[in-house]
Parts: sequence; C-alpha cells; structure tokens
Amino acid sequence: MLDLASSAVWIVVSGLVARRGDRAARVQVAGVGLLLLGGVFLLPLATLSTTAVVAFVLLRSGFGAPLSTIVYPLSETGARAVDVGGGIVLGVMNAAWGGAAVVAPLVAGALAQTVGERWTFGVVVGLCLAAGSWMLLSDRRATRAAAAVGCS
Repeated sequence: MLDLASSAVWIVVSGLVARRGDRAARVQVAGVGLLLLGGVFLLPLATLSTTAVVAFVLLRSGFGAPLSTIVYPLSETGARAVDVGGGIVLGVMNAAWGGAAVVAPLVAGALAQTVGERWTFGVVVGLCLAAGSWMLLSDRRATRAAAAVGCS
C-alpha cells in the first residue's frame, strides 16, 4: 500500500513539474531539490519508527519526482549552452542513470552492513547537501560571470 501511495505522489508531483516546462528545468530548482531531499533523509537518520519511515517514503517521492522530471530537459539546456549535441548528453545521462542503478545499491548495502543504516543515511544526507549547495553556488557564479560580460 505504501508503494502505491508513493507512486501516486511521484506521478502527481512529476506531472505538476512537467506542466511548468522550462521554468522548472533550472539549476536552481535542482539545487534546492537536492537540499530538500537531503532534509528528507534526516527522518530515517533520526528514527526508524514506522511513522518516520512512512513519512520518509512519501516525502522522498514528492521531492525526488521533480529531480527526475527535470534532469533531461536541464541536460539538453546545458548541452546547448556549451554547443554539445543533445544526443550525446542524453546518452551520457542514460549511462549515468544506469551506472548509478547498478553501483548505488551495492555501495549502500556494503556501507549499511559495515557501519549501519543510520550512518548510510547520513552519507546520503551529506551527498545531497554538498551537491545541492555546489549546484546553487556554481549557478550563482555563472550568472554573475554572464552579467559581467553582458550576456544576461
């Protein structure tokens, strides 16, 4: 039942994000999304109670859906900005998704077995916060650089 509810949340949120189109496919949205997702991963880090786990699964779907919805249009925008073919970038994105789908469960499982689940969730929190912060800071620097040369 939780899978069904989680999927419904994912579908609804993804649909709402897709309706926003290019306005949603922005680096700032991805950066903030990663920060929020990192915050959601604090729930199982704090407690593994049933209520916390249910909230985690539903919130993770809600905050994860925008990220997966905007990743391809955001990649295409980036490809155009650096004059790289969209097909190349989408191929690289598919390779990244596939690689992550194979490697992440193996690494997470090994880490959980070695140091425990809470530490593993803590690593995910740190990665989300670091990646989201990096995206927001690097996007801000790029915007300032473009303004300095009259491109904004």
